[in-house]
Amino acid sequence: MASILAIFPPEILLAIVRQLDPSRLCRRSLEYDTFDELDWESYAALASLARTCKTLRHLAQVQLFRHVPMGYGNALRLTRTLVKQPHLAGAVKDLTIGYMWRKGRRKGFKWDICDEDSTLLDKYLAVYCSKEPDTSTEEPPAVWRYPNCDLGDITGALAAVAIAQTPNIQRLVLDRIYWTIPKSFTLPELPFLTEFYYIHAFEQFDTQDNYILNIIFAAAPALKKFHAHILDSIPPNIPYSNVTEAIFTWSCLSYASFKAIVEGFPHLQKFTYECKKETWADNPPAGPREIAELLRFRKDTVTHLSLDFRQSNRYVNDQEYVQIIEHMYALESLVLGLQLLTDHEATTAALLRYLPKSIQSLDMLCIVFGPEFEMMARTLQGQFPGLKIRFEDEDEESLTFP
Repeated sequence: MASILAIFPPEILLAIVRQLDPSRLCRRSLEYDTFDELDWESYAALASLARTCKTLRHLAQVQLFRHVPMGYGNALRLTRTLVKQPHLAGAVKDLTIGYMWRKGRRKGFKWDICDEDSTLLDKYLAVYCSKEPDTSTEEPPAVWRYPNCDLGDITGALAAVAIAQTPNIQRLVLDRIYWTIPKSFTLPELPFLTEFYYIHAFEQFDTQDNYILNIIFAAAPALKKFHAHILDSIPPNIPYSNVTEAIFTWSCLSYASFKAIVEGFPHLQKFTYECKKETWADNPPAGPREIAELLRFRKDTVTHLSLDFRQSNRYVNDQEYVQIIEHMYALESLVLGLQLLTDHEATTAALLRYLPKSIQSLDMLCIVFGPEFEMMARTLQGQFPGLKIRFEDEDEESLTFP
């Protein structure tokens, strides 16, 4: 029986299980994470398949471990499994280490760290860390033992070991709030990692300790896409990065952070920046002229640029934001979010002056629509024949001028 089942792909086995016993498949709705586009229905079906019999469990486990969502409830168990079952660790393609403090954590929750687990994690951290990491306890323990450390230290240690045990991952998501990995952590190479998502932008004191970014960049020579929620503090001297797409949503970046991005991503082709209110940022956000000054160093590589300043606390006229693209000669598509968009004639004149000949599409994000938008579109299309123009307001209503 086992040999017969082994020849079927998981999709066929799932279809068979659906026909035989649909009630075993989980139909409850699951909340999507911001960065998590996983097909949760299929994931739940695989979990049901794994519970059907030993043979199906063996086949389904590898598929289940293609995506590993690690949170407070399963972090220790998953890390233990990844260490003790290398064949499952090698199957992981998508590793999500989430926010360990989310709502719903049961009251009185404590890590179940036994001596065996503590010894196991000590052993593996010794491989990847050049020295014992600092703990946040007032009196440092004599030995780096997890019961003596706070939850942030434990979480960081688990995350470090989990990443190091999954060398074949293609996508990594770190929802890094209130926890950090040891500073001396050195990753083995992650040769297949192409996407890295980093969330760290919710409290003022969270604008520090982003050294983990350079640890990941240094270990991922094939990395192409970097997406972050972050308040400032992009570390300088990004090592050996081949990133071609950088996305910063719900972020606030200072001049120093912009400089680190431009210098650290020499092959940048697509750049997205959604500026949030800088209430919590330690350093002032980069202004339009500073951004323009830095982006000109990527004027020959960037073909897609998306800049949304609608939520910024800094009010400047729209023409200054348009001027950011002055030197972007290779630009093919532009998304520009403006705060006011009231002086339509001046904004249109600025676009006519600064849009490059290579431009093919223009999206204008605004607070509300105005009757002058059609005139703006027709004027721009008069100078740029074939330019596709789209206006969108904050309610996501849109006007398109093909």
